[in-house]
Amino acid sequence: MLKTERLKCTFVCFQLQNVWFQHDGAPEHKTSSMKQYLVEEFGEQIIGHCGFEEWLPRSPDVTPMDFLLWGYLKQQVYATLLPTLQDLQHRITVRSIQFLRLRAKTANQR
Repeated sequence: MLKTERLKCTFVCFQLQNVWFQHDGAPEHKTSSMKQYLVEEFGEQIIGHCGFEEWLPRSPDVTPMDFLLWGYLKQQVYATLLPTLQDLQHRITVRSIQFLRLRAKTANQR
């Protein structure tokens, strides 16, 4: 029943190809039948235990936006050493805005 009701909502609210399943590691999500179901419904768009994108170890629950944004920012912000804290803050702000604009542009093209 849970599968059926959740899928109805997913189909009504979103285009399924734009949806990622965020796996929280709950035991009921680790059964072979559930894993098979998730792969059938979400393909490679699974974040978490035995997913195609691994869940960050010892991480707090983060949203998919947090998952994507923080990895991107870390890569961009620490690419080169900056001389001052103010320069670091500026780079974080600029890269955040660039990321959000890119995400918005991508979403509008779908």
